[in-house]
Amino acid sequence: MGGKVEEGSLILLDVSIYDEGTGELVMTTDEEEAERHGRRLSEKGPLLVQVGSDDIFRPVMEALVGMKEGSSGEIVVKPKDAFGEYDEGKREVFTERRLRREGIDPSKREVGDTVELRGRRGVVRSMTGGRVVIDFNHPLAGKTLRVRFRVVRVLSEDAEVVRAVVADAFGVYPDEIEVDLKGEVATVKLCPAAFMRRDSLARKYKALSKIMRLLKSVRKVVFVEEFEIPERSEPQGDLAEP
Repeated sequence: MGGKVEEGSLILLDVSIYDEGTGELVMTTDEEEAERHGRRLSEKGPLLVQVGSDDIFRPVMEALVGMKEGSSGEIVVKPKDAFGEYDEGKREVFTERRLRREGIDPSKREVGDTVELRGRRGVVRSMTGGRVVIDFNHPLAGKTLRVRFRVVRVLSEDAEVVRAVVADAFGVYPDEIEVDLKGEVATVKLCPAAFMRRDSLARKYKALSKIMRLLKSVRKVVFVEEFEIPERSEPQGDLAEP
């Protein structure tokens, strides 16, 4: 067994969440579990969790304290500790004209579609008589959830923390990120899947912000993006040299 989880520990956590009422898998970071349920992975690799923060449901956080690396747990989480109770007041009615003014074309929408309206995300519940009902509750509001989790690793080395934070910010696996930590300088080599993202700069700032908060010993982060130029083939036909 590895390290012990304490308040403030930074850990990598495999998580699978199920609807307690139906048994449906809601999300998972476990490849085998995703395959068993015919679902896609919700995250690439385990979640990066700081124990004691709001990174995951409070009852799970409380259960993690005292666990050891490699150990597992399971807990039922009530709505009040998950995504809240279902609020009928968050079901709102809009005219089709109003939605068009907001940039949403009702003729291209159908029941069940997700829409963005002034920074809020909702689901279309009905469309009748020129009126559209949009539900702004979280999809899991009012649901009791069963959470299974496993402590994959308790991060203790600064280089491990940097790697995990960067991987989490870019949505890639930790082993796709290379970190060389010398003194106060962390050199981070990004994989193409990370640096080719359109919002790569914003993700770098996200990673930097978290590294600065977690590691006082790191004063500088250098991101390396390596491009490999493919070999050029020799000209053919009339373009070839004699």
